[in-house]
Amino acid sequence: MATFHPISVEQDVLKARADPDSVRLKAKSLVDAAASDPFLAYLPENGREERVMRETDETIARFRKLGAEEVPLFGIFVGVKDVIHVAGIETRANSNFADQEIRAPGDATEAPVVASLRAKGAIILGKVKTTEFAFYTPTDTKNPWNPAHTPGGSSSGSGAAVALGLAHLTLGTQTASSTVRPAAFTGVVAIKPTFDRLPKGGWCALAEGADTVGLFTKDVGGMRAVLEAVMPFWHSTFYSQTLASVRTPSPSTKPRLLLPTGGLMALLKHDGARDQFYNQVIPAVCKVFDVFEYELFAPGEVQKILAVHWDLIRTEMYMEHSHNHGTGLNLYPSHSARYSPAFLDSLCIGESTLATNPSAHRTARRSRLHYRSHISDALKRTGCVAILCPCAADGPAPVGLQSTGDANLGTVWTHPGVPSVVVPCGVVEKMPVAVQVVAGFGRDEEAIAVAEVVQECVKEIWDAGVKECTGGNV
Repeated sequence: MATFHPISVEQDVLKARADPDSVRLKAKSLVDAAASDPFLAYLPENGREERVMRETDETIARFRKLGAEEVPLFGIFVGVKDVIHVAGIETRANSNFADQEIRAPGDATEAPVVASLRAKGAIILGKVKTTEFAFYTPTDTKNPWNPAHTPGGSSSGSGAAVALGLAHLTLGTQTASSTVRPAAFTGVVAIKPTFDRLPKGGWCALAEGADTVGLFTKDVGGMRAVLEAVMPFWHSTFYSQTLASVRTPSPSTKPRLLLPTGGLMALLKHDGARDQFYNQVIPAVCKVFDVFEYELFAPGEVQKILAVHWDLIRTEMYMEHSHNHGTGLNLYPSHSARYSPAFLDSLCIGESTLATNPSAHRTARRSRLHYRSHISDALKRTGCVAILCPCAADGPAPVGLQSTGDANLGTVWTHPGVPSVVVPCGVVEKMPVAVQVVAGFGRDEEAIAVAEVVQECVKEIWDAGVKECTGGNV
């Protein structure tokens, strides 16, 4: 049976406001559960209980003094991916390097997004596990639905912790598909926001031109509550107007979703997931939306996007770790033996690419702007509020812990930096599958509003799958 019992942001915020002292009991329960978790979502931390209980008492006192308006996330516990800096907890990035070795010059003691969550009342439970430097080499985290299957990566612990109910919210990162894939594989909601929409910095970067903080929660409502609190310039009115226009459209027209055809859908390799998407998800969504099939990318263009994005990642990996770039970590090549073979291979490819084609990095960065405009123009031209597509090229999480799965269906949207929201939509072969709701650049509020309605559309399918696999109620 799957182990799946995520906890609700919205419900537990209300409970905490009604009974602030109950947050201490929740803190102790989560500390104990994280320490004994057989799926290994969290890193060990000496003194975790003492730190968490101290921070909990301080947060309760702040809430009593300032109230819910100033401390809206009171009662929420957070796991932070171990490439993101948290004051008082070391960052190792699942690597063979010490904390001080992988902090770039001038790096913040704590990431701005972590500091913002604390300021709004969230409590940091601890660090969750990641692949090496948020790249390929897996960690030992297991999938709560079936420990023989990958939880995805690189934000492996982030997805698993939310699925297990070991955090209300976790932070991950995405450079290719490192947020959307773990969310899909573990059956939770996630957002890869618009590039640079959340404050950057205070982390161990993989590729600065693509790295984005990702967030994981039980459901879209909880995600909206978090984004309202911490995303700069969040437009609640824009969200509300979009939600109203989708839920109560004009009598003559349904809101329209763009369903990509051609090369993008060819990335989905799993026949069962393809059948579930077209035969269950699309009919459910069509009760509210008009689904408009459209060839968003010309033949061969998807492969060009993937190729140029990997040029961006590998050249920036090299720049980040190399002796030859003053802003980097100054680790490569003198410490090459301390990297995994996969990471070292990509550093070498990045070095070679820059040596043989010095313009490759600039070309890759410029192409982001081209595809960003292309997607926005297509949505306007077709009258669509968002794009709907499957989340993971593998379909359900593959068997085995040696790989974290195929990144391509997430990478296509990461390259232009547009927001993508993961919505679990059913179960295939007793493992969860999900869709992505993708909006135009900077339109995160629109993505969340549409995702909230898509979640309602597929709720019956999702609930039935969860009940079958867990043997209990959702």
